[in-house]
Amino acid sequence: MDINVLISILLALFLTLIIETPFYFFLLKIKKYSGILFLFLLNLISNLTMNLINIYLFSFSDLFIYLYEIVIPLIEGLIISFYIYKIDNKVSSLWLNKRTFLTVIYIIFISYLTNFISFIIGYLFNNYLYDYSYYLLYLALYILIFIIELIIFILVLYFKKEE
Repeated sequence: MDINVLISILLALFLTLIIETPFYFFLLKIKKYSGILFLFLLNLISNLTMNLINIYLFSFSDLFIYLYEIVIPLIEGLIISFYIYKIDNKVSSLWLNKRTFLTVIYIIFISYLTNFISFIIGYLFNNYLYDYSYYLLYLALYILIFIIELIIFILVLYFKKEE
C-alpha cells in the first residue's frame, strides 16, 4: 500500500471520528464510557472496512462511496439502536413498543445526519482545502483534536456521575 493512500485512509478515519462522535454523544445522550468506546469502534470498523473495500475492490469508485453513504448510516443506526436498547438498557426486545420504534427511527435519522455532515466536510476537505504537501500535519492535527474530544467526553461523563 502506498504511504499516501495509508495517510489518506487515516485522515478519513480521524475526520470521521472527530465529526461523527460528538453528534452521537450529545444527540443520543450517551451515559457511559462504554458508549463512547462503542461509537469509536463502530466508526473505526465501518470507516476502515469501507475505505479498504473501495480501494481494493472498486479502485476508488465514486459510485461505491455514494452507495456506502446511503447504506452505512442505516446499518450504523440499527447497530447503535441495538446497543442502546439491548446492551445499555437491558431491554428484552428492540421493538418493544411505539415509543421504542420511534426512538430507533430517531437514531437512524441521527446516523444519516452525522454521516451526511461528515461526508460533506470530507468532500470539501478533499477537493478544496487539502494541500497534499501537508498530509502529515493534517493527520497530527486530527489526532490531537480526537484526543481533546475524547478527554472532553470523559470529563462530561465524569461530572454527570458526580451530579
